[in-house]
Amino acid sequence: MPWFNRRRPASRSALGEDRPEEPMWVEPIWYELGTRRFWFLVVLGVVALSTSTNIDQHIVIKFASLPLDERMKRLAAPWYQNPEIWAGTLRDIGFASLIALTLGVFVDRASRIRQQRAVERALQAVTTNVLQASFKLKTPQSIVNLALSSIFSVPVIRKSHRLTFVLSDLDDIANNPEGKYLKLAISSDYELENVSGAAVDHLVRLNIPLPPDPALRTLAKVISGTVGDEPLDAALIARGDNAIADTDYERRYIWTKHIVAGETLRVVTNYELVKEKSDNEIWTSFLPTQTLDVIADVQLDLEWNIDSRHSGNLRSLDGPQDGPRHRGRVTFRTQEPILPFQGVTFWWRPPGQHIHQDGATPARVVG
Repeated sequence: MPWFNRRRPASRSALGEDRPEEPMWVEPIWYELGTRRFWFLVVLGVVALSTSTNIDQHIVIKFASLPLDERMKRLAAPWYQNPEIWAGTLRDIGFASLIALTLGVFVDRASRIRQQRAVERALQAVTTNVLQASFKLKTPQSIVNLALSSIFSVPVIRKSHRLTFVLSDLDDIANNPEGKYLKLAISSDYELENVSGAAVDHLVRLNIPLPPDPALRTLAKVISGTVGDEPLDAALIARGDNAIADTDYERRYIWTKHIVAGETLRVVTNYELVKEKSDNEIWTSFLPTQTLDVIADVQLDLEWNIDSRHSGNLRSLDGPQDGPRHRGRVTFRTQEPILPFQGVTFWWRPPGQHIHQDGATPARVVG
């Protein structure tokens, strides 16, 4: 976005994310320089002052050559025939235009900023009162602010999301001689929509866990995908990896995409993880999501299931509603939208072995 079109600078949301720039009711100073009012006052002031100066010079030069009686006759002439009056009038118009220009650009703008802040405070108070009146609860303002910033003020939402888990044996025999580890291939396919009234620079985020064994860490990575019209080739994957520092337990990626108001953006990421035979994958999201389909494909001798990590229900479309499940492929669908930091847990274990579903595996957070 060009610098001269910017409005409000980025801010930090309650989720810890940098908010994109948004339009302001009060335009910045440099926006005033491009208005018709600004240039009209500038031209009017300059023309009036320069014309009055020329008339004064003409009066001085011409009067100096006139005899005294002719000068007195000129001074006694009607006002509309007196060039000095016209010169003074134009001079006053010029100064008045420059004063109006200063007041319009600086003083009036400061007044509009104060008015905008007062309106924003009033809207916030009205929102709080409406919530309290609707639910008959006196919810603390900090919780109301968190709900507004993390749900109602999010400029980009996910319309639909198709998440696929495929659990199989790890092909890297050299680093898996005892068959302790498995490969979890994940495909994430979703559509983003800018529901705000302005263009945003959205951060497409992906965090994937790293196995504790250093020899296996290179196997946990993004394989392919697309971000909008750009394929996730080796260069774009490396750019996303270098855009944010990794942690000791996660490899992190960020790709920035410009989304205009009302536009949608499709994002597809295919990545692989290294897991143990008794393990889990916890998936959550930064963004509100309207619908979520989860497909689990397990062709191994394991017990497994998909559990909901949100306030709604997760329904099986082509299998029993309750687990644990065995070898096969099952599609699940959420019955309600997914809110930020909600998601699902995919867990598996050898038959007869117990596993804590909320184990030490960190949650996958994507946006």
